[in-house]
Amino acid sequence: MSLSITSNNGFRSGYAGADNLWAVYDSAPVAQAAAITSPGTTAATTTTGGCWGYSTSTQADAVNTAVRSILTALRNVGIINT
Repeated sequence: MSLSITSNNGFRSGYAGADNLWAVYDSAPVAQAAAITSPGTTAATTTTGGCWGYSTSTQADAVNTAVRSILTALRNVGIINT
């Protein structure tokens, strides 16, 4: 197990070779999740009824995909329960 606690690096674990798996709360260790694509920065929009939403369905889908990817990554390392 690779573990480092220093004043320069803070706390690091699993940073060398085959030791690059990580987990908490007695979960099975997993590799780091792939990068999650950031949704576009298109501003939210409002309707005549005062309801707020996304400017396009593509933007709404991107936000939904990003949130689901974040939840999956957090579940895989044991930070949140399934």
